[in-house]
Amino acid sequence: MTTEVLVLYFAKSAELAEVRSENITVPHQVTSLQLWQELVRKHPRLAAIRDQVVLAVRQEYASLGDELLILHPGDEVAVIPSAGLALLRTYMGKSSFPSKGIFGAGGFVLKIRIDSLILARSPESAEA
Repeated sequence: MTTEVLVLYFAKSAELAEVRSENITVPHQVTSLQLWQELVRKHPRLAAIRDQVVLAVRQEYASLGDELLILHPGDEVAVIPSAGLALLRTYMGKSSFPSKGIFGAGGFVLKIRIDSLILARSPESAEA
């Protein structure tokens, strides 16, 4: 069984994929690594950031590996290069992530909690 999800590409991943967002059809049940491999199949240049990327599925962090994801129609999958997370640390003047923090760009807000990564649309982009 397959499902259609919305993939959001950020920073270097958007540059390499040459798209900021797209709908793709993937298996309903897939590991985070298999999902990444599907993205690389569609956009081979993404392979360059394999070791520097995190995924957020339904606004929850998913490390690349054997973690099983159950995807539903319309789920959002964010591709976030970890270099962007390093810039966030620099922006916040911290050498490590704080327990909480918010960083906004491009109509999205990146919210960091010590136990997860959450991606949400900013209120300003919802009005646009």
